[in-house]
Amino acid sequence: MTVSMHHLFIAPPVFDTLATAVARSLAQGQGDLVGAGLGRAALGPVEGAGVIIDQAIFGRAGAGLKGFFPLAGARAKAFAGLLRAPVGRIVVPVMPLDQAWPMMWRQQAGRKVMPDFDRIGPKLCRFKRGWAHVVAELIEAFAPQEMIVLPAPVSSAQVLGALVPEVGLQSFAPARGVFPDRALAMLQGLYRQGGQVSPQEAARLAAQHANAPQTAPLAAFSELERADLRRRFAAEMEQMAAMPGVRIGLDGLDFASAAQ
Repeated sequence: MTVSMHHLFIAPPVFDTLATAVARSLAQGQGDLVGAGLGRAALGPVEGAGVIIDQAIFGRAGAGLKGFFPLAGARAKAFAGLLRAPVGRIVVPVMPLDQAWPMMWRQQAGRKVMPDFDRIGPKLCRFKRGWAHVVAELIEAFAPQEMIVLPAPVSSAQVLGALVPEVGLQSFAPARGVFPDRALAMLQGLYRQGGQVSPQEAARLAAQHANAPQTAPLAAFSELERADLRRRFAAEMEQMAAMPGVRIGLDGLDFASAAQ
């Protein structure tokens, strides 16, 4: 089937389980999507796909801790070169950096040795690049008719409502995707001793400690850093809201509330 327009859900790694939930809805609703003239849904720029989920443009969580996804713009341009039709809607979820960076650290800490967050937190706060930079790069690469930025918390129903409002697909709640801090502390101890832990073993360890009393947060900013990052997020939301074709929230939500 030849599609006349593409609609993209571009998910940062901190929304990986959300992307999985959205993909499940789209897979179950393929018939409805095709019937509405949207084409079928796919992961990545598959031939004939009208609705596309992408997690490669942002990349893994480690890329967010190193200059805040510095390759996103180049990847977006390469992706756009594979499309055979204009882009209608792009949906991108975002969250305040005082939440996003600790979550990225936790995602990485579940699979490899990581420096203590207290050591890298001040460096992260000095990064000039943020969500607004990436959104501007996506607009430049894809020239969408509309860019919809969804501030956290974001449900799969909100993503579907923004991405494919023409159809009413069943939504699913994202799975819990973050290791408990007690499990992360144990994993970091093993990794630093040269231990090898399979994904299955790590998942079992996380399940064992999911409901146990947790240690002090392994990844968190100071109160001053958190306040500064919240102000920065509010400024970024204003900057994105001023970009042509950008809508903040499913129904044009007041962006100021997203930074509170």
